[in-house]
Amino acid sequence: GDPVICTGTLWNFQVKCAVPTILSGGKVVGVGEIKPSGIPTKECAVATMATSQNTLYITSDGVMPDIQAQSAVSAKWSIQFCYTGTHASAGHLNPTYSQTVTGTSTEGSNWNVVSALQGNVIGGTAIATAVLSGQSYTIVFYIRGTNPSPGTIQAYANSIGNVPWYFMAMIAQESNTLNFRTSDRLPLQSYDNGFGLMQLTNSPVPDYNSIFNWKKNVKVGLQKIHDNEIAAAGWISRQRSQCQQDLGVLCPHIPTRNDVKCVFSDQMGATETFINAVAIKRYNGATANYVSWDNKNRVWKLNGGTYVSNVCSHL
Repeated sequence: GDPVICTGTLWNFQVKCAVPTILSGGKVVGVGEIKPSGIPTKECAVATMATSQNTLYITSDGVMPDIQAQSAVSAKWSIQFCYTGTHASAGHLNPTYSQTVTGTSTEGSNWNVVSALQGNVIGGTAIATAVLSGQSYTIVFYIRGTNPSPGTIQAYANSIGNVPWYFMAMIAQESNTLNFRTSDRLPLQSYDNGFGLMQLTNSPVPDYNSIFNWKKNVKVGLQKIHDNEIAAAGWISRQRSQCQQDLGVLCPHIPTRNDVKCVFSDQMGATETFINAVAIKRYNGATANYVSWDNKNRVWKLNGGTYVSNVCSHL
């Protein structure tokens, strides 16, 4: 786009303004200041100076907003994107995320900042520094998120494939189907630093991209579900082996269990299985499995779990 125009009043002329500028969709987001007033009091602080002009939004489809760095003469840019969590409780430190990208703008060519992010979708506070003609300028702007619809989430998960029947019910339980808080459109965060739609907490610990990029959040969460399904199948298999060893005959089926809106069955062809029940409970970090073989009393023991019941309530 054309550089911001500076207008002189003495001879009624217009010249290209050398002051560096951040644009989005052709509109000015911020103009460089030598001594800017908008820098947060502490790095990555949640800003109170965000305005409709200097705040950009990730789309509901998980796409970064257009960000262009512009100058009328050659300028070297460095932009630090950073975010610090705000909702951790006592005993949990709020994590800080940061990514810095660099580039150059010239009179005839803007720097496409989003391309420099190499596919990452991140937000929070952005502190841009531009150096031109020996002078350093700073621009502060902000990036917030937009929640996808449940249908959009389901469609994206389906594109990945192998989506379990309880996937959307689990998201409803974990995050009320929200990746961003409705109050400030920053990542939904639990007291123990669970983030986003699937409340990613550990194994793996969520990175910058997976707290602002709901698609990455879902992809990582689905992988965790699949890992739990594999572990759950192994658990059930070992319990059957113990059962058969104790009884000396073919192990009986696990008794069908009604759990709110779920009906967990051990019968061949069942949709809602005990492998699923064990996997759901493991997603929440439980140490006691949903079902186990009681080799003392030689019966199947149904331990259940509040989290599983809560997930089942969302079906």
